[in-house]
Amino acid sequence: MKLQSLFRAAMLMLSLSAICVPASAEIQLEQYVWGSWDGSEYTQASRNATSFDHADTLMASTDGAPFSLAALHLNLNLGWANDKIGYATGYLNGKKIYEYILDFKQASPTDENNFNLKLKMNTSPVNLLIFNASGYPDGDHLSVLNYTLAVPEPETYAMHLVGLALIGSLVRRAKQQA
Repeated sequence: MKLQSLFRAAMLMLSLSAICVPASAEIQLEQYVWGSWDGSEYTQASRNATSFDHADTLMASTDGAPFSLAALHLNLNLGWANDKIGYATGYLNGKKIYEYILDFKQASPTDENNFNLKLKMNTSPVNLLIFNASGYPDGDHLSVLNYTLAVPEPETYAMHLVGLALIGSLVRRAKQQA
């Protein structure tokens, strides 16, 4: 009987730990994502419960788990629109969380049509991030060269362990009083 109650307490602590500790998302990068035209009707593209017209580049978690970015390295290829502005729009389960304006006017050119921009950032968790250059979708193109996901601080894990220890002690105290 005592072994069964200890097993239940351990399972409770493990399940609470799984809820509290953030999952690491697997990210998929896609280029040139568009809706579709069947000859009579336009259908928007869709990823992670979010519908949109087009994306120069998108980052989506394959399992829908939220992710945050710590750093980003972008390339803007200027077409005929020649506008050095881009947008990064983050969504979580279909709801827009943020939109950043990316200014490439001070970015370092790699040649006359390509500009690289490196950013350090701390974004809110999203499960879809859409990058578009301003101007027309068939003009400029914004692509992701490299990215770094944010990793939880050690203090986060320490708080989880303290919480689990507290739950364990409460369960143990309740067992002793019973």
